[in-house]
Parts: sequence; structure tokens; C-alpha cells
Amino acid sequence: MKKFTLLFLFSCLLLTGCNGGETPSGNGEYTPADTILSFSDNNADKVITEATFDVSKYTGNAGFGIQPYQLFKSGMCLQRDAINRIWGVAFETKYIAAEFNGKVYYGSVDASGNWEIYLPKMNAGGPYQLTFISELGRLTLNDIYVGEVFLLGGQSNMEWQAWISGDVLADLYNTPDCINEKIRLLHIANNPEKEPTTTLANYCYWQGANQESVRTFTAVGYLFGKQMQEELGCPVGLISTAVGGSMIEYWLSQENYDKVKQNYTPVTNNDAVMTPCLGYNGILYPLTGLNVRGVVWYQGCSNTFGTQQFYDIALKIFMQQCRQMFDNPQLSFTICELARYRDNPLAYSIVNERINYVAKNDPYVVVARNLDLGDWYDIHPLDKHEIGRRAAYETLRVFFKKDKAEPIKVKSYTFNADGTVTIELSCKASLVNGSNGFEVYVNGKYTYDCEVSINENILTIKANGDITKVRYGYTCQMTEQIQKDVSQMVTVYDENGFPLDLFIINK
Repeated sequence: MKKFTLLFLFSCLLLTGCNGGETPSGNGEYTPADTILSFSDNNADKVITEATFDVSKYTGNAGFGIQPYQLFKSGMCLQRDAINRIWGVAFETKYIAAEFNGKVYYGSVDASGNWEIYLPKMNAGGPYQLTFISELGRLTLNDIYVGEVFLLGGQSNMEWQAWISGDVLADLYNTPDCINEKIRLLHIANNPEKEPTTTLANYCYWQGANQESVRTFTAVGYLFGKQMQEELGCPVGLISTAVGGSMIEYWLSQENYDKVKQNYTPVTNNDAVMTPCLGYNGILYPLTGLNVRGVVWYQGCSNTFGTQQFYDIALKIFMQQCRQMFDNPQLSFTICELARYRDNPLAYSIVNERINYVAKNDPYVVVARNLDLGDWYDIHPLDKHEIGRRAAYETLRVFFKKDKAEPIKVKSYTFNADGTVTIELSCKASLVNGSNGFEVYVNGKYTYDCEVSINENILTIKANGDITKVRYGYTCQMTEQIQKDVSQMVTVYDENGFPLDLFIINK
């Protein structure tokens, strides 16, 4: 079979939008979604509605004569608000067109049979039919949706399938109530490659949410998508690419890995998932040009072996790489902090610190707080409900302008003359675990020996000496009680149940 060019491959493949099943707006005109994010109009001139051949002459079955790229299948979801490119190969043909939602769009075919068609920006809706037409006849894909598409990436806590948690996550799939055709699921298999490839490892097919597809899909990703679909009211497409144990450098191109090495030396070994670039080459690169609204990222455990203080460098390079790959400067990132775990908790906290540093300096990044969640004895906490909820909450609040309260944060602080510290919080808060999570720097070292009190939104911290630094959410005295319930590692919560995130302040 002839190979076709890969550039911009996934652009029309992804999922769900937000307007129910009909073409939004009564007059059929395109109406942008209510979001702070937008896609470019760079390819608007490639959306061709002027006929280049008479499509009415070709009504037969094209069979294998028309072959869309392997990601374009029945059941797929295209990204709303974006100009979607669809491509593939056709044999012994000069012309190609696609009929979608009552309109025909004409494409181009090169001398090798590689073809491409551009669809205009569309509102959310579906299911539709997408019919390709050439001199060979017609090929129809069914159950095509338009909505919001998200790439789900990272390592094992994102890859973690719902069934592995047993009864803890059985509520996600043990009832027919989980059937929802407006949640579209696609899993991309791990495919480590030494060089960039345009062919994915497995046969890709889209599924609606049902008892079996949800059972074997990423639990965090599904919980995120389920809430997004419910609150946006439109189709949502979820593309799972996570690989257990993978370091962030696994997902970088050689060019971007070389940029990383200019700043630090990554820790690698002979395991494929700890080898740079292999995941980019075999998993991400074949998705180049895909139109997605955002990336949900849950990774970092494999970067806590001595380079955790540089995680922000690699993360920023990775995000820039994705924005270039998908031709979307406003590609959003929802980043899950690392959960609590006994192996080097300080290193995990430093990764979380670096994640928050990146988010504070990028308007298209939000953080799902995780420092009160986890399992002290298991790197894979079985319960994913809350981290999935928080990821969707922040995505909806910030990027889709939903009326949701901002989680509690530090507004200002004062190091007082009497050696105490006063911290003003953004909202009223409660102490639920005493002074847990607070460390004060006194007489040249950090200590947990401090008293913390709160009045409405004002925290006061006292210690036996003059406090010059305060660190919160990094480490904690590992009592038996805390090891059984890691949520007790921190103490400050707002009225909506969100924990105050980790911070360091200096005199």
C-alpha cells in the first residue's frame, strides 16, 4: 500500500463539542463555543465548496479504493471550532470530496494518491455521516460527532484502567447507566520507536462509553471526560496515550531532548519507558496536526530520581512541542499533581512545586490539586474519583468560564516583628488536621514544631524562635495515623473541600 504524508494527521479526528445533537444555532450559522480558547483560521482558504468534479456521477461502493488515515473511523469525534483536515490515500483517482452534514467539500489528490480535505469550523453535534467520494465511488463513515477533544497523557496513574481498582471504581462501569454515545473513547497503544513513524501500533477504533469500554479505559481520563460532557452538554472525545513508568523525556522529540540536555542530565536506564524520545516517535508524532482542545497530563513519578528540580524545564519544552505539533498556540494543559507516596515525598512535592510554577506563568495551564490524595503504601492509589473531578473542575472553571469558585490560595503574607507569620488566604478556611503540613525555618533549619491558628481567612503561625521561612504541603511527620490516611498530611481546606496548595514563603 502506498504511504501517504502524515503532516497534520489527527486534525479532524478528535472528539466532541458542546451543543447537543443538532447543528447549533437555528439558522445553521457557526457559533463559537463559550471558552477563552480559540483555534486559528490559517487553513480557511483550503475549505473548498466550489465543485471540482460532478459528485452525483459516482454512487457505487469505493471499497478499499478510498482509504482514510487509520484514525478516521466510524464513531470518531472531530474538534469543534477548528478547521479539521482529513487525509488518506486513494488509488487511480484524480478527485476527492467529502459530504458532511448536508454539504460537500472538495479536496486534492497528488500524483501518489495522497489526498486531503478540509472541513470548516463547526458547532458541536452528531451523530452524522461522513461520505468520501471519488471516481472510484463512495465510502461512508457513520456516527461521526463534533465536540471537545482531549489528549490524555502521562504515566501509570493516567494509564490506570478502571477495572484494576476492583470495587473502588466499579461504580463507573457496573451499570448500564454508564452508556453514553456522546463520550467517545480512543486508546493509542504504546509503540516505542527509535525514529519518528507515521503508523500507529494498533488498529484504532472509537467507542462510545459503555460497560466494557469504560471498564478498560483510563479511569482518571474517563472521570474527567464524564464531568466535562455532563456540564458542557456536548460530545467529548478522549484519546488515551499514557504509558506506565514513562519519564517526561520519553515524550520529547530528539530536537527537544537536546534542549533538555542543555539544562540538566536526565536519569535514564535500559527500560524503554526510561529512554528518551521513543514515545514521541511512536505515539505522539503520528498525531501531528490533530485538532484537540487540550491535554490532560498526569506524570512525574519517573522524574523524581535526582532531576525533580528541573521538571519545569522539561514540562515547558514538552508543552511547546505539543502546541507546535497540533498547530495550536492556545492548546490548554490540565496537569494533575503527583499523589502522596512513601518513596521520597519531598521529591514528589518538588515536582508539584515545579508544575505550579509553570501554571502561574502560562494562562493556558491549570493544576488539579493532589497533595491530600494518594496511598502511602502504593504508588497507584485505587480511588481516582477526586483527582478526575478536580481536573474537570479547573478545566471548566478557567477555560470554559463556568461559574465555579476558585480553590483557596495564598493572597499575601507578613513576617511580623514578634517572629510570627500572618498569611492572608483568598477565602474563609478551616484547619482540619492541626498544624499538619506546615514547616517553619527557625535557627537555621526546618522544623514541624509550630502552632497554627486561623480566623476566617487569616492564618497565624508561631514557633519557638524567629520564623524566616514557611513551607507547606511538602513533607510531614509520618505518624501511623497519617500513613493510613494521607489526607491528614495537610490541614487547610476551603468551604468547597479544596485543599490549600503547597507553597514556600521567605522573610
